[in-house]
Amino acid sequence: MTKKRKHKTTESISYIKLGIVGLLVFFLCYATVQRLNSQIADVNIEITKSDSKKYLLTVKDVKEKLKGILGYDISLANVGQLDLYNLESLLDRDDRINQSDLFIDKNNRLHIIIEQRQPIVRVQVSGGDDYYLDFDGGRIPVTETFRVPVVTGHVDQYVRNYKTKEGNNIKDVWQLSQRIYEDDFLRVLVEQIDVNAKGEITIVPKFPQSKIVLGDALDLDGKLIRITDYYKGLKKVGVNDYDEVDVQFKDQIIRRESQS
Repeated sequence: MTKKRKHKTTESISYIKLGIVGLLVFFLCYATVQRLNSQIADVNIEITKSDSKKYLLTVKDVKEKLKGILGYDISLANVGQLDLYNLESLLDRDDRINQSDLFIDKNNRLHIIIEQRQPIVRVQVSGGDDYYLDFDGGRIPVTETFRVPVVTGHVDQYVRNYKTKEGNNIKDVWQLSQRIYEDDFLRVLVEQIDVNAKGEITIVPKFPQSKIVLGDALDLDGKLIRITDYYKGLKKVGVNDYDEVDVQFKDQIIRRESQS
């Protein structure tokens, strides 16, 4: 009799436990459904500033872009309606956005964090729309004026595969701009990058009023070191009698006076 009573007691406890688990699952599912059907409480959009404290896009731009994707204001959405991963992917297609991150907190607040791209050089296009290049070489439409070097002259047409396309001189411009951006001294020094019909590069500094002949994009690091050493030395002396500084030849700095 004792064994039978113990067996029944064990079965009763198992049924109770099973019932409790079932109730927990039910309430969990109910709470999940309720949350998915609940409306977004608030939308918080944060956009990272560029180095110059300027924005390529605004909070209003992000809201309008999301409205174009969804067909309605995102603040009116229910939690369950939003595919956050897909929205991130669609936002990231914008040339102004480097990366986006969307998440909903426990209070149903939607957080949208936008990391905008950083322009490092502006390319002037004859008869077309100017654009910026960012540090990774991506193209950014001009929506705001940034204080960066300007590229002029015979610049090849921008194509997405320009880094691997033989003969496209945008790659040279991008690599030079990268090095200028990374160097605090060169960022202050360089005003303009000019490319002639042969693809040869000349740098126009902000001061003094002269030009620097770089030539091709080979041995960029060596050429830029010579430029830096020359202008830092010039800064100490405070005198410049030359209109042209030529660093295109290895381990040489050739200075030329104006012929006028």
